[in-house]
Amino acid sequence: MTESGLAAVLTSRAVVQIVGSLARADDDRARSLREIAELSGVSTRTVRNHVDHLESVGLLAETDRGYRFGDTELADAFVGIETACWERVSAEQLEDSARQFWQ
Repeated sequence: MTESGLAAVLTSRAVVQIVGSLARADDDRARSLREIAELSGVSTRTVRNHVDHLESVGLLAETDRGYRFGDTELADAFVGIETACWERVSAEQLEDSARQFWQ
């Protein structure tokens, strides 16, 4: 995933909730869109709206049983990013964090 792809993902609070909840999940099993929505605290429609983008940047991987977190190396980073989003940091601060991650 490129730096710009990660930065684009970070600008959506719902996406960060989705990715963060999958990163914090106790297991790596595939989940349905509804399960991801319940785990993330967003609607199934919200997950559906973002699934293609999340796949394109490597954060979600589709399997024959559903979707799972795509890039396990980013899991820990996204737990911190999700926390920052809940604290309502600016998009610029999130993008700075993404740039630091890629350095």
